[in-house]
Amino acid sequence: MQLFTAERLSIASKKESGRKSERESVHSYTKGQRHLHTDLDRGESEVKYTLSGDGAGSIFTIDQTTGDIHALRSLDREEKPYYTLRAQAVDMDTNRPLEPESEFVIKVQDINDNEPKFLEGPYTATVPEMSPVGTYVTQVTATDADDPTYGNSARVVYSILHGQPYFSVDPKTGKHGASGPDCSLAASQPAVAVLTFRGRSCGGRRRPCVFLMTRHKTSQRVIKTALPNMDREVKEQYQVLIQAKDMGGQLGGLAGTTTVNISLSDVNDNPPRFSKSFFHLRVPESSAVGSAVGRIKAHDLDIGKNAEVEYNIVPGDGGAMFDITTNEHNQEGIIVLRRWYDPTGTQTTYLSS
Repeated sequence: MQLFTAERLSIASKKESGRKSERESVHSYTKGQRHLHTDLDRGESEVKYTLSGDGAGSIFTIDQTTGDIHALRSLDREEKPYYTLRAQAVDMDTNRPLEPESEFVIKVQDINDNEPKFLEGPYTATVPEMSPVGTYVTQVTATDADDPTYGNSARVVYSILHGQPYFSVDPKTGKHGASGPDCSLAASQPAVAVLTFRGRSCGGRRRPCVFLMTRHKTSQRVIKTALPNMDREVKEQYQVLIQAKDMGGQLGGLAGTTTVNISLSDVNDNPPRFSKSFFHLRVPESSAVGSAVGRIKAHDLDIGKNAEVEYNIVPGDGGAMFDITTNEHNQEGIIVLRRWYDPTGTQTTYLSS
């Protein structure tokens, strides 16, 4: 027979959280009264109660006469979400046990005292310029240490504080999960679960046992382009400020932020252009075949390989008289005399790049 029927303990203590004092309430899983009691206790001071187990004497104390349990200090669910204790009723005079020892669990009930935190940051990302709306840019991840199974303390909503209208983020929360050994869930309560293990856990046998599940709700959100035709040649760098707010984004929720530095990578969307449409070159009569008789240059607004220029003479327009090569260092076109010509005449040559 179980000794105690009263195991809904409304133990609560203050804790500091940022700018204000908050409370984390404590209760056991089994419903009942607010104190421990045995049927053998008739109120004649013949019974006293003892307490042992997690935190007995240092965190929790029991009134030996009434069976009331009190917390001696503040409790933090993120440090330890539950305590397993044992209680017993003994004879006041002889300390002889009156009933078998009983075990019960006290769970620390969560409050919203942890803001979402981004696992990394600031983030760096690159997306091609001129990308269509909805193009993937990067993914950010925030985690909330509060209990995802209780209330909305760990329900995170994302928003962009700075960086619109160029980029967007899905506001809804993403993937989340719990960490622990290889097991299957048979029955559960928040933070404490009855599990069936398949490995060496619980003595190597397949049997139920109590196991602490460490649950931090982790959500991943994808940042996408929200504006078409973003041109690198107009604006290359963007700084986006992302906010993750718990309580489903409601008033009073806690928030964390991170910065995403986004660069537009170049695509070949600009043709080379000459500074003018007509170049007039004078070739000295003494010029030797194969010598350079002039230089021209076209400019490309792109960068890297996309800005490398190659010059050609349009077929049939002076190709027999002149040739052109490209200087790879400064991207100039060098016009070379291919064969001797009559200096008294005028030669018009058309070039392309």
